[in-house]
Amino acid sequence: MSVLAFFGLIALVAIPREISSAREPPQRPFKLEELFIEESVFPHDWRVDPGGPGKACISAPLGSGCRSYYARNLFYSFTENPRGGGLQEIHQYLSAEEASADFQRLEKGWFSINDFQTEWRIPYELEGVAPQVDQFILGCHYYGEDEQCQFAARYEEFVVRIHLDRSRMAHEGMVELLSYSELTQVIRAIDNKVMEMLESEQE
Repeated sequence: MSVLAFFGLIALVAIPREISSAREPPQRPFKLEELFIEESVFPHDWRVDPGGPGKACISAPLGSGCRSYYARNLFYSFTENPRGGGLQEIHQYLSAEEASADFQRLEKGWFSINDFQTEWRIPYELEGVAPQVDQFILGCHYYGEDEQCQFAARYEEFVVRIHLDRSRMAHEGMVELLSYSELTQVIRAIDNKVMEMLESEQE
């Protein structure tokens, strides 16, 4: 048997074995989409995209099922001029350990910068935010003249992120779309919602 044929035979045997070992995330009594916060958390001039969230499977290597489940497309929009917005996304991994490992990779991408952006920082108004989480990162920066803020956190096998426009430049000058106090309320609402869902399972 040639070396090429030998390794081809290994591939035929190994790949189905990988597929058959596909795992599922922990069973929860709630849907992934139920972890999103409601429109009422935001000021009156913000709206949730009526399209609602969508859910997708992030494929694992060699077609071995899903590496994680991902829900996004829940967009929030500031309805007045200048228009702004944001998004919330939620990942569910096969285990808390895998979520922890990937969280470190994701935060590097989410909090990266380019020539048009300033460094991410935690404004002093947000220094008192203390979510009940295993891992989290929080920061704001300027993209051009517009200020953006985001929060990402891991709760067991879930990773939750929200990214929002906080202020934008308009003809009349800088317009605040979301105060730091309102942003704090949004972050606490996310934290409370996820914790309540996880704790309700233990009751």
